Amino acid sequence: MPSVDARQLPGELQRLAECMQEPIRTPGAVQPHGALIAAERGTWRIVHASENTDTILGVEALTLLGRPLTDLVGPEAAESFSEVLDESTASANPVRLTFRNHPVDVILHALGDLVLVEFEPVQLTAEGSTPAVFGAIHRLTRATTVQELWDGTAIEMRRLTGFDRVMVYHFHPDAHGEVVAEQRADDMQPYLGLHYPASDIPAQARDLYLSKLSRVIANSDVEGSPLLTLADAPGGSTLDLSGAELRSVSPHHLQFMRNMGQASTMSFSLIQGDALIGMITCAHRTPRRTPFILRQGLEILANQVALQLGSMVEIERLTRMGKVRDIRTRLVARLDVVEDFVPALLHGPVTLLDLLPADGALLRLGETASSVGVVPPIDVLNGIAARILELSGTPTLVSDSLALDYPELATLLPAVAGLLIVPLGGDGDYLAWFRHEVGQTVRWLGDQSPANRLTTLSPRNTFAEWRQAVSGTAISWDGLDAEATELARDLEGVLLRRTESQLAELALHDALTGLPNRRMLMDRLDHALELYARGGEVSLLFIDLDSFKGVNDTWGHAAGDAVITHAARQIAAVSRAQDTVARIGGDEFVVLCENTTA
Repeated sequence: MPSVDARQLPGELQRLAECMQEPIRTPGAVQPHGALIAAERGTWRIVHASENTDTILGVEALTLLGRPLTDLVGPEAAESFSEVLDESTASANPVRLTFRNHPVDVILHALGDLVLVEFEPVQLTAEGSTPAVFGAIHRLTRATTVQELWDGTAIEMRRLTGFDRVMVYHFHPDAHGEVVAEQRADDMQPYLGLHYPASDIPAQARDLYLSKLSRVIANSDVEGSPLLTLADAPGGSTLDLSGAELRSVSPHHLQFMRNMGQASTMSFSLIQGDALIGMITCAHRTPRRTPFILRQGLEILANQVALQLGSMVEIERLTRMGKVRDIRTRLVARLDVVEDFVPALLHGPVTLLDLLPADGALLRLGETASSVGVVPPIDVLNGIAARILELSGTPTLVSDSLALDYPELATLLPAVAGLLIVPLGGDGDYLAWFRHEVGQTVRWLGDQSPANRLTTLSPRNTFAEWRQAVSGTAISWDGLDAEATELARDLEGVLLRRTESQLAELALHDALTGLPNRRMLMDRLDHALELYARGGEVSLLFIDLDSFKGVNDTWGHAAGDAVITHAARQIAAVSRAQDTVARIGGDEFVVLCENTTA
């Protein structure tokens, strides 16, 4: 399909720049459904505490600052905390404690010289258990296609969480997203297949989600509880909450949720290697929390989905690339058996357009440019080829939208939307493929025009499907530039072999007549003398043109060369095919005849 670039949306670049300024890792507050304490590692002296500890734990935050954590939880609990932080033990989060006769999950994270201690009141739910999570994982392993896996993930996650809506997101190369699977309550509007801009989940958020694999926003209608800090706290008043379960979120995002009708959300990262490729997001119309243990299980499910998805995508890629490489192999095999490989590349059983489907392709070698399909004027291409590769800054230029990526080139090549060009050798030769614009309509999650925002930086007011006609883009090259580069290397190898063969041939032949020269004659003579030594018959004729010097002196060297060439043809014409007719210099020729006495 054609590529979609959300950077074209009104105000998108400004929103992305503004998002980068938000302190999402250090918001200075936590979500108030739980409480957070930061204590010095070793002494357990409390140096940060959320203002709402009295609501969650029954103790005022100001009275906790400066005191050891053991005063709050007791020595035995502190010992359990140490075991969780010690990676050599089997202990793990959470530690279950009781405050004011209510169970609380305590979740611990090491943060340099500090320990973050989070307290989440236990909320019993009727949703999934650990066995249910592993049952869902087992069912998902039966998926045979990417879409089947996406759809199955949405089904299983909604079954396990009980949220009103579950969406699976996929990130595109320009960082905008698409809803690729969805499960929802019957009375909710569908979002399946809709795209959303990168500013909805900006770069710094995606970077955070690489390390924090799940996030919960329990109530979009409440403000965060501020952190109180001791004056001598290590690192000052700023506390990194990147790994915290209770990290507060920006007012901008809370407003975004409210505008979508979401009172609570829970999301999970889908990671391949070091890249965030997508997310699973659960949304509910009323405040809702999910127990920490279940969230941990769902993280495992999301990780399994990402691994399985990665395997499927890689198998699809390898299968596709295998077919392409088979075509390249067939192309290159023909080059070694044909005299002129340009027609073989452009008009044979398989061509450059079979390797990389496009509207046209062109091969430039030396001063000759040959093409197949529809290509821009050759004189225009030759004039800007060097500029094209200079603009790319890389050996290969590949673009699905010249208008966006290289406006200067789009002006020079108005009929071209997609361009892939690969240098061939170092003398200005190249291979190029061209694709025309493919119009499309993109379905967006909410009206992306300024009319649907209070300001450029405000969240969208509504999220009903909005359609946008997109122009200036071509079908994506989808990684085929690697095959184009490999073909260029293959062609360079063929050209090198032919050049070496030609040089070897020239070293044994006279440049004017094409006859064997003295070097080849001596080699053939050695062979003939070996034959003679075994009793064979050998004859050697020496031919010299009389008065040849006068031809050069009277008519010039061009005329002399014509006489020499004519004489060579005549001598060869009256000689046998197996005889060696050689020019050994000037006007002197030798005919070596084997198996004859005259």
